[in-house]
Amino acid sequence: MFTVKLSNGTTLTNLTQNGSNFVSKTEVTNDTFKDGLENVEVEEYDGSTKVNTTIIEHGVLETIQHFADGWYFTINEKSGAQLEKEELLKVLTRDSTDIEEIQTAIVELYNMIIGE
Repeated sequence: MFTVKLSNGTTLTNLTQNGSNFVSKTEVTNDTFKDGLENVEVEEYDGSTKVNTTIIEHGVLETIQHFADGWYFTINEKSGAQLEKEELLKVLTRDSTDIEEIQTAIVELYNMIIGE
C-alpha cells in the first residue's frame, strides 16, 4: 500500500500500484493535484509498517484515468529541460525592463526548441 502526501495538504491513502501508476479507490481529478506537486512525499507500507519514503521535489502529473477498479494516476519528477523551460517562460512573461535578460532567455529557449 502507498500514501501520497501532496504539498497542497491533500493526502491520498490506501493506494495500490499498477506499473508506474498509483491506483485510488476514491476519485481523483486534476483539482486534487492543483498546487500540490512540489515536494510530494510517497510512502510505501508493508501492512502497517512504513518501508520506504520517496520525495518528488518537482512533480508533474502525467496521467489520470478511470477504470473499473479505480482512478489511475502517475506523478513523475520534472526533467531538467522542463524546469529550465519553466524558468525561461517566467522571465519572458514577467514585467522586465532588462533587455539583456529577455534576449538571453529567448536565445536559450530557441536553442532548447531546436535541440542545441
